[in-house]
Formats: sequence, structure tokens, C-alpha cells
Amino acid sequence: MKLISKQRKVLFFKNGKLMSSYGKHHVNGKEKANKSTQFIDSDYKTLSENKKGQIKPQFIDYNLMLLYSKEPVNQSQVYSDSFQQFLAIKKTNNHSYRIVLPDGNYNDYHFLNGVCQKVELHHSLFTINIQIA
Repeated sequence: MKLISKQRKVLFFKNGKLMSSYGKHHVNGKEKANKSTQFIDSDYKTLSENKKGQIKPQFIDYNLMLLYSKEPVNQSQVYSDSFQQFLAIKKTNNHSYRIVLPDGNYNDYHFLNGVCQKVELHHSLFTINIQIA
């Protein structure tokens, strides 16, 4: 059996604030996820599989995608566009951080000079190591 997984994410920040994010995930041609977060009327509106939600009162200035390019110095939480909620950032060592996901999996991020160098994705079934050159 061949597994084909395609994901697409689009993020838009303005003046350091998340204005919108969209994400779709297809597996073997079938849509598995379709989520969006939009800043509208001083609140964030979420949509996930036709279910509406809201995030307030804070603005989103740091999300999981930014972890690949910016060390979370002085950040205690990060917004997950996939889970549409804030997740705690736990410092595990100098320039190393762990994000525990709501599904029980976790990711470890390692930085050098403020830029991510390595990501370890720990899933219940596998571990993936990503070395960023």
C-alpha cells in the first residue's frame, strides 16, 4: 500500500501579528484536515472541519512555524495552527525546547545563534530527526 500525504500551510503576519493561517492535509487524495485562523474585529476566529471557534483576548505573535527560524527566547507559549490553541514551551537545555502536543506526541527544537538547527519529532509510532543545514 502506498501512502501519499500532502500538506499545505499559508501564513500571513503583519507588524508581528498573525493575521491569518490556512492549512490543508490530504492523505491518498482524501482531505484529512482543513483549518483556518483569522484575525477579525480584534479577535481570532477559527474554522476546523466547518466548526467555528474563537481565540481571545491576546494576539498571536509566535506560532509553530516560526520555531524553525526564531528561537523562542522569553516565550512561554506558542500557537499551533494545526491544533488551533496555545501550547506551552518548555526549556529542556541551553537553546533547546520541547513542545508537548495535545495528542501526547512532542517535538524538540535545538538552536544555534538563534536559528533552529535540529528538530526531533517524537510520535507514538516513530521518531523523525530533521537536521537543518
